[in-house]
Amino acid sequence: MPEIDSAQHVVFSDTISAIPDGEGIEKIIAPPLTASLRQQVGVCDTETGQCIVNGKPSHGFELIGTPSAAWEPGQWTTSLEGKLLSLSVQQTALSRSTGIIEKIVVSNKSSRRRVFRVFSIQQPKVGRPSEWTYSPTFSVDKAAPTTGLILDGSLHANASGAVAIGSHEASVTGYGSFDGAVASVTEQKAGGEGQKSAFETTAMSWDVELNAGVQRTIYVVMEVSPDASQASSNLKHALAAPEEEIQKSRAEMQENLWRAFERLPRLTATPAVARFYYHAAVQLLYDRWKLGNTFVLDPWYPVSGRDSGGMNLYAWDVQYAALTLSFLDPSALRAVIKALPAAPLTEHYSIEPLHGRGVGTFYTYNPYVFTSTVDQYLRTTGDWSVLTEQASGKTILDWLVLLAEWGEKDRDADGDGLLDYGNDSNLLELHKTGDGPGYINEVPSPNGERVYVYRTVANFLEHIAPQQNQETVRHLRAMADSVAKAVNQVLWLDKEGWYGTKQRDGRVIPVYSIQVYELLRVPGLVPRERAERLMAHLNDNEFIAQWGVRSMSIKDPLFDYNDHDWAGPMSYTGTGPELSADFFSAGFPAQGWMALNKILWWPDHLAVYPQGITNDSYAFRYPQSERFGGRVGAGRSNLIASCAGVDTILRGIFGLEFGADGSIQIANHSLESNSEPSAVAVPFRGRLWTVTNSRYGIDLRSQDGFDASFFRDDGSMRVHITDGRITVSLGSRTAQRGQLTVGLDYVLRTLGAKRKIDLLFSVDGVAVNPTFTAGQVVFATNTGPRAEQQVEIAAAQEKPTP
Repeated sequence: MPEIDSAQHVVFSDTISAIPDGEGIEKIIAPPLTASLRQQVGVCDTETGQCIVNGKPSHGFELIGTPSAAWEPGQWTTSLEGKLLSLSVQQTALSRSTGIIEKIVVSNKSSRRRVFRVFSIQQPKVGRPSEWTYSPTFSVDKAAPTTGLILDGSLHANASGAVAIGSHEASVTGYGSFDGAVASVTEQKAGGEGQKSAFETTAMSWDVELNAGVQRTIYVVMEVSPDASQASSNLKHALAAPEEEIQKSRAEMQENLWRAFERLPRLTATPAVARFYYHAAVQLLYDRWKLGNTFVLDPWYPVSGRDSGGMNLYAWDVQYAALTLSFLDPSALRAVIKALPAAPLTEHYSIEPLHGRGVGTFYTYNPYVFTSTVDQYLRTTGDWSVLTEQASGKTILDWLVLLAEWGEKDRDADGDGLLDYGNDSNLLELHKTGDGPGYINEVPSPNGERVYVYRTVANFLEHIAPQQNQETVRHLRAMADSVAKAVNQVLWLDKEGWYGTKQRDGRVIPVYSIQVYELLRVPGLVPRERAERLMAHLNDNEFIAQWGVRSMSIKDPLFDYNDHDWAGPMSYTGTGPELSADFFSAGFPAQGWMALNKILWWPDHLAVYPQGITNDSYAFRYPQSERFGGRVGAGRSNLIASCAGVDTILRGIFGLEFGADGSIQIANHSLESNSEPSAVAVPFRGRLWTVTNSRYGIDLRSQDGFDASFFRDDGSMRVHITDGRITVSLGSRTAQRGQLTVGLDYVLRTLGAKRKIDLLFSVDGVAVNPTFTAGQVVFATNTGPRAEQQVEIAAAQEKPTP
């Protein structure tokens, strides 16, 4: 990964994360500890006095060209070259301890023998945060630290923990101040303050004598632990074979990636789409911490965490990651589903990692995102038992009902069926909103999502105990219909072609937020003609920018370059991929491809996806970003929601939806401009399904022999297989005739029939006589936007459902 636009890079494994600064390391996150290291690495020529200190030339040092940097999973390498020497520093996060190994390589670029002084200066301060929240946490233990010189290095310890730093054959000196250490080493006056009884800063140095063209490799090891003796022991172990430890950690990181890819649906697509998909998926692994019993869950998937900020877990962000988690780590997602209600989600937006306590205010999206997460997990895994699991004295299903009914009694003062969500602190937190007007009070989203919540929770109740839950189910379904009606009657602005927000004074005003497009995610909520008018705002003068779809229209007064989430020129990283998926799912493939194509640049320029990614150029504010087209990142250094790109491909391009009943749905979203055939192999409910899309139709196969093809370039197909029946439901975006073929051998074998005359065939409950060609059962179809067809095949003793 040779070029990265994001402002902050992180080096990490499952147990540790480090924030580099120049050639050194600024900070380390090793839960339950954090450490401010302030390390600087450099080298001086002893003859001329020329130095390079943490990438900055001094004493006449001349750089040749531009320093370079390369990121790989678990490793960060910086390289620079001068007239006399070159310096490379490779930082590797260890996988079997909470440590970092730096591999420092110095080469003599001059024409004669020289002596170089290589050095590492550090001032570690260790802390044990009492709480991990959204803000970066680098607390320092107030107790007097003890710093001592040990064999091959130094040990910096206090009551919280310790950092051990060491290297073979180093001269180690203690200093009373950091600046004093830098001055002493660069002026080549080693040892000047080394006899002091108390010091916070240490310097390790090596006088390296090199012939012309020869290089020397030096290893520096840093180990962090709550126990000082353990830190020293880990240091000694790593120093015994540092290159071997580096290779083991690199191999383990690669193995983690391959294990994840083996569980992920396997994609065959254009190189750009495939790269986008797999790079999105690995963001989940980059987010993961495996720390034993340090946190309440192991593994722990925070909202961010790699820079210590956002180590708590938001219900909002789990929803973005639910599909990816369902494939890569379903047991961890199940544990998260059980842990989140304890916040409780009726009062807080997240849980912190040490005790699982609630953190922050109530988020208005809590009911939707938690319901959606449970729904996705249940559909993918078929694990209905999660609904009856206990969490803080209630079942998960009880919590879902409580969240679905949140606000009904006290948030609809005017009785119009829409909840008043109050000020902006409960919604998008836009800097410019103030007291309004703005995206506040009765907003289209998440009011619209309530329709989905009501219907989904009603479905859960009917499945678990239909007779016992009749009254609640009737209430929830009635509320869903009422809210859907209110959203369309109260909030629709026909002149603007947009769903507005109803302010406290009764005015309904348009606020052109990308959140309005989330209404398309709720089946049947937005009439097709209104959806088309929403799409009309996707133009260069409103939402479409150079590098993405804006989170706020540029024509809206709330558009703000100072907001990296929801105010326009930047977007919360999960929203761009999710928006593309929503466009596809709502039957707008052209807009889905547009939104995807706008962000296909991400994996080429961003190794770890940050919290916010630019849509518009920021070169006017950050001139150094000009060479990247003004593309910048902002906020936390990583984000679990960024794995939503998996949704873009599976839910979007392939229209993949899992039914709670075990059915699987696919859709053809190929366009003439994106017509290259693509395929994905999906593990689902004990079968491996292969979906193929092309401009001619869609094909669905399973490893046990099922094979069905729907010859429509805009068709969708849902397949449900039981012991006695095969049901194929068909649809299409336009009205047109087509053809469905189903492999006969599989049908006979699955339904226990010996001959085709032992089978019954029907379309929409009417018996039909299909044709048979080359081992295929062939049905003529006639589908359209409002004309779906249901094809059923059953054994002769079974009668098709009317």
